[in-house]
Amino acid sequence: MYKFVWESAGILGILPHSLSFHQLVLMRDSCEHERWDRLSYHLALYASMKGAKNVTVKQFHKFYQDNKSDLTSDKLRSMKKHF
Repeated sequence: MYKFVWESAGILGILPHSLSFHQLVLMRDSCEHERWDRLSYHLALYASMKGAKNVTVKQFHKFYQDNKSDLTSDKLRSMKKHF
């Protein structure tokens, strides 16, 4: 738990002394979610600029993905020319 607290503080760029464990966990989760929002937006934008059709942010976002993959071999082959 000590390691998690200091890792969280490092990720957030703060000193954890005045915060409770619950506050650190919420802050770390929110920070990770925000970073995935930004990254998935840029990945979707890049894919659409390369010509991929029907690209959504949720396809790239860690927290919005389904466990079931809708990526078929035909879809992979169609994207190969773009990357």
